[in-house]
Amino acid sequence: ADILLFIDDDIILESQFIWELEQAYVKYNMDGVGGAIRLSMNRSPIFHLVSLIFRLGPFWDERLALLGDTCDRRDIRFTWLMSGGLSSYKRTVFDKVKFNEELLRASPMEDLDFHSRARLAGPFRFGLVPRARALHNFSPINRLNLRDFYFAKTQVYTTYFRQFVPRTFVNWLAYYWLSIGLMLDALGRVVIGDGWGPVQGVWAVWQLARRGFGE
Repeated sequence: ADILLFIDDDIILESQFIWELEQAYVKYNMDGVGGAIRLSMNRSPIFHLVSLIFRLGPFWDERLALLGDTCDRRDIRFTWLMSGGLSSYKRTVFDKVKFNEELLRASPMEDLDFHSRARLAGPFRFGLVPRARALHNFSPINRLNLRDFYFAKTQVYTTYFRQFVPRTFVNWLAYYWLSIGLMLDALGRVVIGDGWGPVQGVWAVWQLARRGFGE
């Protein structure tokens, strides 16, 4: 096939999903197209709120505008970042950039890692189709434990900042603000009884990053 579609094992596509993506490829000559995610009831709305508050500047996620029950019905929303578990690409994209196989299994934020490198390898035309919708159920099966999950998520954000974001004063503030948000998120897990694993994961990356930035 000329187009490869990636979906998570806990994604349920709406009936017109594939058709909507095909139309975007034909109409806009896209290199990659993704859809919009509707959250299942087992994902707390606090997740969305924390993302909106702490992911600012170079960490702002354009996909947040299409998260949940959006009323955005335009043909396409051009963006550089798509969800790894709900995205498609022309096969030719992988002639220039590959997914990072060194990340932990089922790693969160693998999409940020991939698209950061794709921005340098391109130019590519990527976009999200608001009318191509899917339900994300967030299955716990075969996923990282909470310590490794928070370690992997924090590690990818830190690597993104080190490798792809200019070291301006404002961007440093955005990085530290995001770090605070990640730790508050992890502490929230402690409060609801999930243990100290998330905090240990974030803290481990902070220690590695402190030594790395000092080099």
